[in-house]
Amino acid sequence: MRSPSAPLLTVLIGVAACASTPGARPEDMRAAGHDAAAAREEARVAWAADPGEAQRLRKMAADHRAASATVRDAEASACANLSEADRAMSPFEHYRDIASVEPIYVGARYRHLVGATIRFRAVPGLTAQWLRRLIDCHSARIAALGHDVP
Repeated sequence: MRSPSAPLLTVLIGVAACASTPGARPEDMRAAGHDAAAAREEARVAWAADPGEAQRLRKMAADHRAASATVRDAEASACANLSEADRAMSPFEHYRDIASVEPIYVGARYRHLVGATIRFRAVPGLTAQWLRRLIDCHSARIAALGHDVP
C-alpha cells in the first residue's frame, strides 16, 4: 500500500456513445467541434438533393449534438461541487509539490512510453482520492473546452 504522500496516479478516461456518424463519437473532437460539425450538416440540409439525403444530414447533425452534450455533461459531472479555483488550476501546475515523475514503458524489445507515475510530496489536505477527482475534472474540461495539452 502506498503512503498518502506518494500516491500512484493512473489516468483513464473513456466515454462511450452509439453514434453511427463517422467522427461523431464524443472522444472524436471537443464539444465546440461537435457543435460546429452539427451546424455544418444542418446548413447542408437546405441544399440536399432529395429527402433521403436531408434525413441523413439531420441524423449526422443530431449525432454531433448528442456527442457535444455527452462531453459537456461529463465535464459537469466530473467537476460538480469543486471550487472555481480547483477547476481553473490543474493539480500539475503545483510543480513544487511534485516529488518525482517516472515514465512508464511497455514492450520488451521496442519500448513505448504509455504514461507516468507521478508522486506528490505530502500536502495538508491532499489525498489520493481528492487528487484523482481534480484530475478527472481537468480531463473532462479539456475535452469540453478544447484546450490542447501535450
